[in-house]
Amino acid sequence: MNFTDYIKKSLQEDSELKKEYDALAAEYELISQNISAQTKRSMASVLEYKGYFAKIEYSAEDGVLYGKVEGIKDFANFESDSVAGIENEFHAAVDDYLELCKKLGQEADKTRSSTFL
Repeated sequence: MNFTDYIKKSLQEDSELKKEYDALAAEYELISQNISAQTKRSMASVLEYKGYFAKIEYSAEDGVLYGKVEGIKDFANFESDSVAGIENEFHAAVDDYLELCKKLGQEADKTRSSTFL
């Protein structure tokens, strides 16, 4: 009998051991989920440009980095398929937003980092 078979047989025969095993397995699963969530959160980065902020995230489904200018009433989003390009796209989104506000004769919103961090 190999070790794995021995453990399976022991768990079947000893109900207290089975309960302890199940409790440890559940605790392990919660720890694994917590580590996975922390890893996903750490993948997000914050950029700042001209007093505007954006949180950068990654879409595995689409294979792109994306973000939006945070803390403003209007919607200004951007994306890039490369790490090198995402900051340039963010700068372009902010510059486009400021230019549009100027053309429309409206004051551009100022973002506050505390609104989304």
